[in-house]
Amino acid sequence: MAMQQQGLRLKSPLGDIHLMPVRATENPADIGPVDVVVFAVKLYDIESASAAIMPLVGPNTRVVTFQNGIDSVNFLSRFVPWSQVVGGAAYVSAYIECPGVIVHAGGMTTATVGGHDDAMIKAFGDACMRAGGLEIKIVEDIEKEMWIKFVALSAFSRELPA
Repeated sequence: MAMQQQGLRLKSPLGDIHLMPVRATENPADIGPVDVVVFAVKLYDIESASAAIMPLVGPNTRVVTFQNGIDSVNFLSRFVPWSQVVGGAAYVSAYIECPGVIVHAGGMTTATVGGHDDAMIKAFGDACMRAGGLEIKIVEDIEKEMWIKFVALSAFSRELPA
């Protein structure tokens, strides 16, 4: 409801963005199939989120996953055809300040995705650059990039106390 009334704001050291109006809903079936779904949820929400996006997925939709870990493409392929799931890696620190306001605390201005021969992914990258200067680097072997990120994150992980 906040985004419907006030739009979506991104606060960033790279410059703020305010998108108004935005089409937002709690029910993906209200929107129907789209060109690209950006799938960026915590791993503990992956199953429910995978099921929830299904009304957005048409025969030509790409689902681009930006999740930590190395098995998100395989997991999503249980819900979405393998050929429509695209792995990605991004290094960004962000949080939700309040409904409709995202704070970019630092990090990347480039994200890496697979699908180097995919016209839909190329169009997605072009749209990201036009919208706010986010460069989408499209690579042939996204699995390598996902492993690099996984190893980097593992180096900084710690075991939580019991």
